[in-house]
Amino acid sequence: MTSQLICMFCQQKCVGAIDGTHISAHAPGCKSTAYQDRSSDISQNVMCACNFDMRFMYVHTGWEGSAHDSWVMQEAIGNSGFQFPWLPRGSYYLVDSEYAIGFAFLPPHNHADEMFHAWEGQDLEPGDASTLGGARVGGGGNEEAFSPQAQQAMSRFRNEITAAMWAEYTGNHS
Repeated sequence: MTSQLICMFCQQKCVGAIDGTHISAHAPGCKSTAYQDRSSDISQNVMCACNFDMRFMYVHTGWEGSAHDSWVMQEAIGNSGFQFPWLPRGSYYLVDSEYAIGFAFLPPHNHADEMFHAWEGQDLEPGDASTLGGARVGGGGNEEAFSPQAQQAMSRFRNEITAAMWAEYTGNHS
């Protein structure tokens, strides 16, 4: 499976990407500490879903800058009142590694940084790719989306893509 085929396969099933971002905010003095992000700026943590046409599909606002991305997502998907755009079975969003893996959410391997450094020509043997990463276990929100079966299925899917990419890379750089 070449990387071109992998990309084509991923785009057929992958609808877009979800990530959090911080937007500058003004908070009442008594709440300013809660709105401080890790850079000590006053901000609001906002979760956005975008498609591959760079259009926003969903935006979830209102969280303090100190809130973890996974808390924001858990609220967005766990409350039907927020109208999160759930995908049909078999489709998924690419998500940041801070989010849990589930049937509609595909984060990178936990050790993606080590894999990218290895691909940059550092010391890692081709067979080592299978030992890196694993399913990120998370919870909250829609229980079916994060069931063990959903997490295992998405982990297998991610591992197949990774193995094919690694095999192509090592085959081209032997």
